[in-house]
Order: sequence, then structure tokens, then C-alpha cells
Amino acid sequence: DPKDESLRPQDPSNPRIQQLHYARLECYQVVLGILDDVLSFARQRGRLQSSFALPPGGPQVELPELLPARLSEFDAIPILDGLLRHCLEGHRYQADELFHFCILKWMMQSGLPPYQYKSPYLKNFLLVHAKDHPELHCRYLQHNGRWAEA
Repeated sequence: DPKDESLRPQDPSNPRIQQLHYARLECYQVVLGILDDVLSFARQRGRLQSSFALPPGGPQVELPELLPARLSEFDAIPILDGLLRHCLEGHRYQADELFHFCILKWMMQSGLPPYQYKSPYLKNFLLVHAKDHPELHCRYLQHNGRWAEA
């Protein structure tokens, strides 16, 4: 779906558009499953705080080529942060707005702070898809030093 037809369809009821949309979502389920697994390791023994992400300019975790079958909660938190940064801030995935929306929605559903990441689609996501959570938009503005707007 190189033209993002499934994201901004002229006719959402068109079967081809629906097929494109669901095919893309199916691909993303693999990534969301990995994020779920790493998050479950990070939440062991209740050590994961809601603001788990590393501070800006903090040490970047080099992601392993293969994730171990079992992670300690101490290893899982920086790996989760690294995976989210890779997906949301990596240049390879910048053009896939639907992928970003899926990751950001997963983060909200998981109670994680999407405003701590630099997705080019975050502001629009918060305005459109997080209308029921105005505090997230406020935190996004604060996180980016836009105190007057917050």
C-alpha cells in the first residue's frame, strides 16, 4: 500500500481498501506481539513505572539481533524503550503513518507514555485519536517545552 490508500481512503467501504488495511494491520501484529512480550517481562514484580522511558540524550540501547526467550525486568525496560525508539524514531519507519498509529495506540492501551517519543505523527495522533485523553496532549506539549500551550 505505497500510496497509503488504506489510511486515507476515498471510499472506506471498498473491499480492496479494506483488504489493504487489514493486510497491513496483520503485519503489525508481529511487532505488537513482541512489544507485549517485552512489556510483560518489564512489568514483572511491578517494577515498571509509567514513565519508564530514558530521558532525552540518555544512553541508547543497542538492540540485540535476537531477543532471549526470558528477559529480566531490568533488561526488559531498556530493550522495550529501544524497540519503541527504533519503531517510532527510526528513519526506516518514518513514512508508515499507520504503523506509528498502531504503536502509539498500543502504548496508550498499555499505559505507556507516547509523548516521550519523537514520532512525526504523534501530535496528529493525540489530537485525532486521543481526544478522550487531553492530559496526554498536555504532557506532549510540556515534554516539548511548550509550557504556554500546555
